[in-house]
Amino acid sequence: MNAPSSARGRLERAIEGEDPREGMAEFSLCYKKHQEMILSLLEWALQMNESSKGLFTQDEMSKVRSISAQKWRASFHAEGDPGFRVRINPGLRDEVPLSSVDALQNFLEPVGKDQLLPEEYRRRLSVDPAQLISEVAPEVTILATRLMQAIDKHSAETSSCLDQYWHCVVSVHDAVISYIDCYLTEVLRKFGQAKMEELLQKSVLDCPSRRARFLKGLEIPERQLAEFLKENLTAHFSGPNREGEVELREDEDSYHLIMSLCGTGGVLREQVALGRREGEVCPQASEMTWDRKAEVPPYCTHCAFNEIACRQLGGYSPLQTRFVPGPQGKCEWVILKKGKSK
Repeated sequence: MNAPSSARGRLERAIEGEDPREGMAEFSLCYKKHQEMILSLLEWALQMNESSKGLFTQDEMSKVRSISAQKWRASFHAEGDPGFRVRINPGLRDEVPLSSVDALQNFLEPVGKDQLLPEEYRRRLSVDPAQLISEVAPEVTILATRLMQAIDKHSAETSSCLDQYWHCVVSVHDAVISYIDCYLTEVLRKFGQAKMEELLQKSVLDCPSRRARFLKGLEIPERQLAEFLKENLTAHFSGPNREGEVELREDEDSYHLIMSLCGTGGVLREQVALGRREGEVCPQASEMTWDRKAEVPPYCTHCAFNEIACRQLGGYSPLQTRFVPGPQGKCEWVILKKGKSK
């Protein structure tokens, strides 16, 4: 049994209940959040390439993208890494021609044709998000269907189906995060920290959905914002064993979201420490590194930009990040109560 307070723990309790409708409802909610998270990350990944066009020449972009794609693919083959799966699930061979990781590669780095433009992606997303998920993560779609069928029948295979689904959806999530990280890291190596930071800022603000989330965060009450961000972090599979668990604490001045392993930057730092992927840190202290020198990886700077973007768009930031370096660092998001924001 997983932690009762985690997203997976809540799902398991609902599934084990007497009424299968409760298990179905809880999984439907989880599945929706997982789809939304993966689709949001894919938008950013596509936007990163498009936003690069104003910062680099075509030749520079091609070289960066080629090298980052090679390193991204190499990350799938790390020995002993439980996160990424290369081989297709044996039980799905007749239903899915490609593993989800292979399908992602075809989607983000298509051979012989251009990458899908962000505007076209957003158009397709608005029309049929379920079709997009089935295209980029076919295993996830089929395993989700199998799990729902098992829940409905109170099948003895339900636990096994949940294990397969959870492992697969975490793999897809991590693969998209890895793509973004590889791209940012290669820009840092080739063009320096200032260019990397500029690209990250531009690509984030060029995504309408991300800009809208910043504006929403500036408008809603602090407690509601804390709950909203907690759900966002659980959909990143934060917490021990990637179960989707984030601790929410309240004190007089603020709310604290504590990650006992951030499901994005924390996982990347852990993989670097275990030798499963290459890693870099930003060499200079800057606003995007919380004035830390040689401690913050490129991907993690987006948390600093969350604060910066709020100030740019609304004049203040209700959010602060307490970044803790190292593979075991427990980072916090702090939401300041009214009158305490900077």
